[in-house]
Amino acid sequence: MASSSGTYCDICQSRHISKAAEEYCPVCEEALCSDCKDHHKLAKATKTHQVISIDEYNKLPAFIREIKQQCDEHGDKFEFFCPTHNELCCKRCITTTHNECKECKVIEDFVDKYSKSSAALDEYEQTLKDVGENIQTAIVDRKYNLEEFKKQKQSFEAQIKERRLKSSSISTTLKRK
Repeated sequence: MASSSGTYCDICQSRHISKAAEEYCPVCEEALCSDCKDHHKLAKATKTHQVISIDEYNKLPAFIREIKQQCDEHGDKFEFFCPTHNELCCKRCITTTHNECKECKVIEDFVDKYSKSSAALDEYEQTLKDVGENIQTAIVDRKYNLEEFKKQKQSFEAQIKERRLKSSSISTTLKRK
């Protein structure tokens, strides 16, 4: 029987048995049923693997699920990246197919480089956000100050008008005397 996601255990399927998968191991690139996941957690070679529920795995975008950990040609773990060919390579690929490629790097080096770039980008983004907030605060302050200036101007104009009227009134009174 299939799980609600319709995913079967890869190990059981290789033995022509159809059992619903419960977890997925990205290192082994295999879906695991309840029995196989128990063995997977106990085996020396696989007990440190971080598995995820099959439902979580099925929610991942297809392009993520299609990322492989091992070389299809040699079955070895990918350890290098070749920017010339834009592909992941195992140790054997480096010595055969990519022996002429001079730019091949260890994957961890790329990850470190881009994670640092990502952290710097996050910091830059936060700085821009802060600057934007400061600009908005300055705009609000400027609008408030402009309104206050207009009110003071009106108040001064009213006082000047009132004093002119008083002055005119006094002048008229003095002229009559």
